[in-house]
Amino acid sequence: MNKELKIKDNITTNEWLLDHCSIDGLESHNRSLEWLIETAERLGAIIDTRITDGYSSQGFCFAIQLKGRHSGVLYRIKVTFNPKMARLLGKRAGDFVVEEGYLLHPFRNMVEFESFWFDHRKEDWERVCVIRAGDSDCFWPFDSVVSLMEALNNDLDTALQMGMDTLRKSLIDSYPISWFNGNTDIGLMWDEVQQYCYLLYHLQHIPDSEERYMEVLEDHREELKELGSAHIAREAASADPPRQKAKGAE
Repeated sequence: MNKELKIKDNITTNEWLLDHCSIDGLESHNRSLEWLIETAERLGAIIDTRITDGYSSQGFCFAIQLKGRHSGVLYRIKVTFNPKMARLLGKRAGDFVVEEGYLLHPFRNMVEFESFWFDHRKEDWERVCVIRAGDSDCFWPFDSVVSLMEALNNDLDTALQMGMDTLRKSLIDSYPISWFNGNTDIGLMWDEVQQYCYLLYHLQHIPDSEERYMEVLEDHREELKELGSAHIAREAASADPPRQKAKGAE
């Protein structure tokens, strides 16, 4: 079975998420869940609540599948939600305010997630760590899933951040693979892919020096600007195709 197609065959509605993951009285959590659903819709992501590789005796599992906006790389986020922890928080809803997330450390595993990219060479998913559960300053963990979705959607920009070495490493493989498989914009030239991946390779092998990293990034600023402008121009052209003349028009 082509594992890439699994989620596409199991599309479900957002009502399942709202029904199974909302908690009475826990309004901040519920808004976080709604934000996740709204972000998925805006990014054109697919949410699947019937995945075959997700099981948890403590809660529910679902997956979010989306593509890198310009890389065409297919990503998957597997999410596990523990409603028992959420309901326990809900018992004292209104009696506490989350000012510092670490104060609610006992509930850090209420939502867990991991991310993957699809390797067309193996027709299987490869793990890539971009944002870990609990890394966000905000306690409500679905907010972290939203941040991860945005980071993967803008993967070519996200990878330029110094701390994103794992994503850089994966894109050196996944971006060319995506191009060869025809997942990128049809107008994207190989030279652009090669140019970007060369920069990632260079950044990946800089010694642990923020100053040196920023120097190299600045040296390639114009080059990156040109690559970004080309992506945006192709995107605009794709969204607004040339109009055909009406029959009989001169």
